[in-house]
Amino acid sequence: MLKFMRPFSLKTLMLPLFVFAATLGVNAQNAVSRPASEPAPEVVQAEQEADEAAAASEMKLSKEQRDKIKQINADYKKQREAAKAQQKAQKADHKAAMKQAREERIRAHKAVMTPEQARQYDEILAKKEAKRAEKAAQKAEKNAGKPQKGKAKGKKQ
Repeated sequence: MLKFMRPFSLKTLMLPLFVFAATLGVNAQNAVSRPASEPAPEVVQAEQEADEAAAASEMKLSKEQRDKIKQINADYKKQREAAKAQQKAQKADHKAAMKQAREERIRAHKAVMTPEQARQYDEILAKKEAKRAEKAAQKAEKNAGKPQKGKAKGKKQ
């Protein structure tokens, strides 16, 4: 055996694996709708708890250690949920800021136009909005019935 490698046992790997497995469930994102083959979140939670209990038993964790690990998982879950809520709020703020900037840009454009040009500009914008709404409706119709896995980054909604 090489000098720099320490011998280890399966027991020394079990705690990191247990913590990793416990946090996997916290990181999993709930889909808006899930295929019938996926178990309900309550079932997944029950399975995770059973796996954690089995791992804790196998590693011979004391009650105090198990309680601490449960508390760590609960704290991590709260942090994750808070981060998701913050991200959602930031997204809504960004969307509102972009809408305001767009409206200001349109007002600035109209300020340099004649009244007739401003009327034509409004018609062009209305046509663009109708076309965008039509595309969105077609996309929604195309995706109707398909389970949503989450929204891709960089895509307009």
